[in-house]
Amino acid sequence: MLVVEHVVTLGGAYGQNRVTFIVLVAYATIVYALLSRRLVAELDDRVRDDYEAAENAIDLGPDGSLEWPVQPVDADDQPSRDHWVEVRTLDGTLVHEELPNLPGKHSLPTFSANELGARAVDLAPDLHVRVYSAKRQIGSHAVVISAARSDQSVRQELADLWIVLGLGLPIAVGLASLGGYLIARRALSPLSSMASRARDITAERLHERLSIARADDELGQLATVFNETFERLEKSFEQLKRFTSDASHELRTPLAALRAVGEVGLSDGASPEKLRETVSSMLEEADRLTRLVDALLHLARADTGRIALKKAPIDLYDVAEDAAAQLGVLADERSQSLKIQGTKGTSLDADRVLMKQAVLNLLDNAIAYGPPSSEIVLAVETTEGWSEISVSDHGPGIPVEQQARIFERFYRVDDSRARDQGGFGLGLAIAKWSVEAHGGTLTLESAPGDGSTFRIRLPRAA
Repeated sequence: MLVVEHVVTLGGAYGQNRVTFIVLVAYATIVYALLSRRLVAELDDRVRDDYEAAENAIDLGPDGSLEWPVQPVDADDQPSRDHWVEVRTLDGTLVHEELPNLPGKHSLPTFSANELGARAVDLAPDLHVRVYSAKRQIGSHAVVISAARSDQSVRQELADLWIVLGLGLPIAVGLASLGGYLIARRALSPLSSMASRARDITAERLHERLSIARADDELGQLATVFNETFERLEKSFEQLKRFTSDASHELRTPLAALRAVGEVGLSDGASPEKLRETVSSMLEEADRLTRLVDALLHLARADTGRIALKKAPIDLYDVAEDAAAQLGVLADERSQSLKIQGTKGTSLDADRVLMKQAVLNLLDNAIAYGPPSSEIVLAVETTEGWSEISVSDHGPGIPVEQQARIFERFYRVDDSRARDQGGFGLGLAIAKWSVEAHGGTLTLESAPGDGSTFRIRLPRAA
């Protein structure tokens, strides 16, 4: 777990380091670009000031020629080391220059009329200047005045800034990495504990849950989801265990009966009458076993989604009539009457076989639990957008505390009575699945001593 935690922490810190490095590099680039632009703009402003000072200093003599003051253009008494001025005619002829201390005896370049303005000029590999040139008409003289300053100070400031950024960037990344690692480790510590706890919850310990320190934060919500998942798994495991146990018990009963009947038949001799009774009893138990296996297979296919609905327009009233006709003999044996209410025309798209099976299971349940000589009502109704069919009996009803479990597999309200009548406790479960597969609902309305009504409600839309 410690290895996993460190791997996750280092992986998160590595990703954070990359992001931090990219952000810092972008920040340094922007700072460098903005400062460079500001310094160059300030230098250009000083060069323009030099140009204006030179322009104001030029004047016409008495004979109409150009004259310059004896004092240099710079306001200081001494000539500036990095401040130079040249005046040329439009054809490039030098008229006047003030190039004090210009290294290497260089002169400013000549610009044509379309090359005037501010620009950077390399006078030598180690001499870089900013020049501003503009055309000026003084009397009858058309000249180009150029002012220049060295950009060495600008380059030096930018070089110093680059050194500072170059040295500070690794330090900033290192500090950010350390901080990110510590923060990530602290943040992931509860997650690591949660993973360790979840790993300890096995199939035998599904009743245990993850501890939740703060349910309102992200980790608390994650722990809540895990706990809800464990709860569903626990219920599923309990249902699976109960289903397996009940299925084994139900299968054991007919098998034991088959064995017992066979042994009795062998011990009673081989008279044709006794053998006929033995075979008849064994066939009854085999039929019971077949019906149980069929029901289990049906539920198994339903759980895996292997039963495809074959929808077609059907009339629920016709389904009710078919179910009543099929189980009418069983109701007659108990002197019960089957009554169908409603009218035809309740059409909807559904799988007729599955819907008939659901109604048959409900009707068989009503016949089994309804008292002799009672009436069982199948009612078909239509509401806006919905179709309903209900099965009502006058049996003993279902206690309120048992109604929530009535649709569970193998659950019986009266276990001994249901076994005597051949029930498995699967009919209502199959009926509920059939209805819900169509997007409908199967509900129970019952009160002890007042009978029960099972109501199927289905959407009429395709």
